[in-house]
Amino acid sequence: MKVSTDACLLGALVDENLLLENILDIGSGTGVLSLMMAQKFSSAKIDAVEIEEKAFQQTLENFSASPWKDRLQSHFSSIQNFAKENPNKKFDLIISNPPFFENDLLSPNKNVNTAKHSTELSLKELIDCSFELLNENGLIYLVLPIRRKQEIIQHCSQIIYLHDKPESVAKRCVYVLQKKISKKIVGEELILKNKNGEYSIAFKKLMQPFYLKL
Repeated sequence: MKVSTDACLLGALVDENLLLENILDIGSGTGVLSLMMAQKFSSAKIDAVEIEEKAFQQTLENFSASPWKDRLQSHFSSIQNFAKENPNKKFDLIISNPPFFENDLLSPNKNVNTAKHSTELSLKELIDCSFELLNENGLIYLVLPIRRKQEIIQHCSQIIYLHDKPESVAKRCVYVLQKKISKKIVGEELILKNKNGEYSIAFKKLMQPFYLKL
């Protein structure tokens, strides 16, 4: 599976000053988000949930090859079943790079649909399950298209707008959600590339701890 820039951005944008013991990665894919969290938070334990079998196997392989394998656990399950089977388990941080294309044209390939479309998990179900599994003062970090903003804005404490270039309109955002929020949402912007198409200084600085080359 290909590692997406969005997943890497999401992991890099999680506040490194958070004090975290338990982290949940919903829809782990390759496991890149969980691995980034293990690198970033040296005492945290990470659970990764994945419903697609091939992706789950890749998560397992990547976890077992990592130096943080003792703090990483992968679950072959839907998040709905995981929440039902672990009613007393609570997390300080929940991260997810969920399917973008709810109600869009579907592929004939079921695995592609599961990975790219919300056929197995709607955004509402994702939010409901996440809040069920979240500690009272915990945070949820999601990366989603900007067109989904109105569906979750009531839960947001922070929104980071991702611009591909300085002159481009943000098409996707990193959303920070929590159970108790103030009325004011903190808004930030991140420009990924400069006018020449090269990665911006801000992007390089953000990703440097995780990329071998930029």
